[in-house]
Amino acid sequence: MGTTINLGLPDWAELDTVAGRIEPPALWPVGTQPLLAHWMDYARRHGADQIRIYCADRPHLVRDWLEGGAFWSCRVEVIPAPLHRFPPDIEWVDRVPGEKPIEPPADGAGLVRWWFERNMAWLLSRDTHALLLDERHPSGGWVGPRARIHKSANLTPPFWIGADTEVGPAAAVGPGAVIGPRSVIEAKSEIRQSVVLPETIIGRHVGLDHMIVDGNIVIHAERGCRVEIPDTFIVAPTAGRRRRVSWKERLLALALWGPGMLLALGRPEGPVRTVVTPRGHIDLRERLSGPLLARRASWLPHVIAGRLSLAGPLPRPESAFAVLPADAANLLRTIPPGVFSIADVHGCHCLEAEEESTHALFAAARPDSAAMVLKALPRLLWRVPA
Repeated sequence: MGTTINLGLPDWAELDTVAGRIEPPALWPVGTQPLLAHWMDYARRHGADQIRIYCADRPHLVRDWLEGGAFWSCRVEVIPAPLHRFPPDIEWVDRVPGEKPIEPPADGAGLVRWWFERNMAWLLSRDTHALLLDERHPSGGWVGPRARIHKSANLTPPFWIGADTEVGPAAAVGPGAVIGPRSVIEAKSEIRQSVVLPETIIGRHVGLDHMIVDGNIVIHAERGCRVEIPDTFIVAPTAGRRRRVSWKERLLALALWGPGMLLALGRPEGPVRTVVTPRGHIDLRERLSGPLLARRASWLPHVIAGRLSLAGPLPRPESAFAVLPADAANLLRTIPPGVFSIADVHGCHCLEAEEESTHALFAAARPDSAAMVLKALPRLLWRVPA
């Protein structure tokens, strides 16, 4: 008999009034990866060959994440259940492995502090980690691969600077700085006791203290308040967040176009729908029968032209944006819609499906979401919607 470890995810959805994130808190970034990933690593280090994840808060997003390539070479099962049905031998995913039990947050401000404190706890435990892909910096902190740090930058441990991040002249980083991959810290900025999430620019002369920054969103970890900064010279997302359609997707779409159109011959067509893309409005029409490849074959030339992605959120008309929160709608407008989506992976094949918008926002917020869909593409092509 192998070893089974039960992980329990707290149900704090109603507390997320400040950060306003799409995923449950167990999937929020803590250092190098989501908090749940640290516990998956912990389970494997302790010999688990089966991991059961009990989840009352958005279990479909937890499944999305697990299907996106986060594999631990063992059986993993996500079990939706209310908290009172969790088994007694549960390991709660509410802290970094090795931390002492914590007092759970009571409100939105408390949840933000909880997130900030988990990042600081992770940073202080960096020396004890079994697998390190980053390296010790001579000043005492940790630096990821291909990070570029100007020789005049002032680094004070503890700190962690992620892969492909750039730190400019006379910038001050640390103590207590967690800076995600592919970020830019410009000249003479100061990052102390703060968390900068991946693909974020911190402008010149900007000082952060007890802050969490995600693109143009700044959260004060002590006061529990959030503000969106419109001025890109202060803080902003990097250009990499506006994902372009890759040549790999274009070539794959070209290869699928011919077989798809053959499958589509003779099948009835639905009405024309005008949808929004970052490059303007386009008209799409979907076949009403057959597998997804046949139904959406006429969309593939738009992938070849770079107007649609092969994998991304389902295309939406203007009316579908009106029912979303403003920040969510703005985010989706920057992402090329896809012929196939993470919603398709989970059986939501139209905008009217109950959980489609949640899947769409998950796809927009996760740079690796396209890879999740492309991995599932061989079975998606032949799926026949009910």
